[in-house]
Amino acid sequence: MRDILNRLGYRLRRIRKAKPLKKLKETDAVFDNVRAVHQRYQDDPETLEISFDAKAKVNEGEYSRGGKM
Repeated sequence: MRDILNRLGYRLRRIRKAKPLKKLKETDAVFDNVRAVHQRYQDDPETLEISFDAKAKVNEGEYSRGGKM
């Protein structure tokens, strides 16, 4: 199989690993707001605390964000 692929011009190459996404500056502001609201209503018996996971799917690598960093 290796010989056939070599004759057809295929060669082994290292793949490029995806570059990690940079952290957005708004991320810290969002979590600061969540902490402040949590502190404000922490001892309020009328408040119900629920957890919600809202992660969006994000493309990785060269094609994420339209190829821009």
